Amino acid sequence: MRFAAYAIAPVVICLLVCATLAEAQQQTWSLTGPIGKARLWGHTATLLANGNVLVAGGTVYEVKNSSFVAVPEYRTDLYDSLSGQWSATGNLNTRRSDHLAVRLTTGKVLIVGGWQGTTPLSSAELYDPASGIWSATGSLSVARGFATATLLADGRVLVAGGVDSYGLSAELATAELYDPATGAWSPTGSMNSPRQSPSATLLPGGKVLVAGGLYEWPRPNDIAPKPGAVLRSAEIYDPATGNWTATGSLVTPRVVHSATLMNNGKVLVTGGGREEYPFDHHNGVDKTEMYDPATGQWSAAANLNVPRFGHAATLLSNGGVLVSGGGDGDVAPDNAEIFDPVSGNWSSSPALKAAHWGLTATLLANGTVLVTGGPTAQTELFDPALATPIVSMSSAAYCTADPFSITVVHAAPQSSIRLSGAKDGVPWKLDPLGDTDANGDFRASATIGADIVGSHTFTAEVGGVRSIPVSFVVSNCQR
Repeated sequence: MRFAAYAIAPVVICLLVCATLAEAQQQTWSLTGPIGKARLWGHTATLLANGNVLVAGGTVYEVKNSSFVAVPEYRTDLYDSLSGQWSATGNLNTRRSDHLAVRLTTGKVLIVGGWQGTTPLSSAELYDPASGIWSATGSLSVARGFATATLLADGRVLVAGGVDSYGLSAELATAELYDPATGAWSPTGSMNSPRQSPSATLLPGGKVLVAGGLYEWPRPNDIAPKPGAVLRSAEIYDPATGNWTATGSLVTPRVVHSATLMNNGKVLVTGGGREEYPFDHHNGVDKTEMYDPATGQWSAAANLNVPRFGHAATLLSNGGVLVSGGGDGDVAPDNAEIFDPVSGNWSSSPALKAAHWGLTATLLANGTVLVTGGPTAQTELFDPALATPIVSMSSAAYCTADPFSITVVHAAPQSSIRLSGAKDGVPWKLDPLGDTDANGDFRASATIGADIVGSHTFTAEVGGVRSIPVSFVVSNCQR
């Protein structure tokens, strides 16, 4: 068995019959365990390496002076994807909302920036899934709210834009890089335009696309609000040079939108806010568009069935995109729709069990989608009714010469398995790995070779349906 040009020897392949999971026959939403404390908005949900989901911070209601007030939260909760239950884990060191969260290649979760009331934060902290404890790490050089955070192919984290104050705020063009090895931040090139609440997407080649956002926020302490400039511009960050270059502009200016990297390498942008007040709940965007990195241009795609912002967009394992929740003030945010990349059209899915705005939607290992927040404690699961491959490795960390196994279950039966991924940001493919059996299962065993030392992330595609990414690290060590 070979991972692209990286030999794994000796090669011993064994096919085992594994238990399969029953396929759903119809798209459904179902309630799962309620989270310990309802989040109104501004929380993050991060898929951990073990398949569980970490929900951190956000804005919650608390009783003060016999009244409900919205305050930032320090609580974090874990969702067990096997039991469907929530449990509390270690508290954040700093209450925060509308912060940024990134799962590092080490498996730890970095949380940075955000807001504590009307104060933007520069602090950052790390969550260790092994201990359930948060610890402080290096702080940003400037406090940032409504910025972006992107995990780069080399394991560093790019944070860009945002605002550094509330009220008479100033949008930022600056950007910083976090190095997990040192726990420190360093400056990198500034964007061409200051912007808050844009989208940021890691492209297949390792560059980062930042699009849209807001410049000149309407000042709430002005007697007459000044118009905010919702941006059409987009730019590309190159980690190799640390520089930003302009790329094609959006067809429709938008802010607080979603951007989804498609399986073909293009980027689908949906919804968002526009006009002078993007948060007035009455001007959600129904326009969608697609960015092609090969040409650097955007093209209009089919409209959403309803305008929406404050929604969530999730790439499903078959390459479709689920857009759920959100709204524009005229539509109850309990609806969802799915983009079909083959036809280019949107179709309605069943309604959620509860209304959600400012929600998170996380793809789980079994292909279902977990929705949390906005503003209920009820959490939900969407079953897209797909035979989604579930891929697992025998470990997440190996030394050279270690034995390992890779298992695929719940896939299309008697179908070819194609692996594609990257080692330290360098793409590789293994096509085919082998074929699933009559039950849709496969297992292979081999020994780690010295020539694949590095950090790997890969997905498996079976019958046109992709698994969620799986990560592992190979070190030059011996046991």
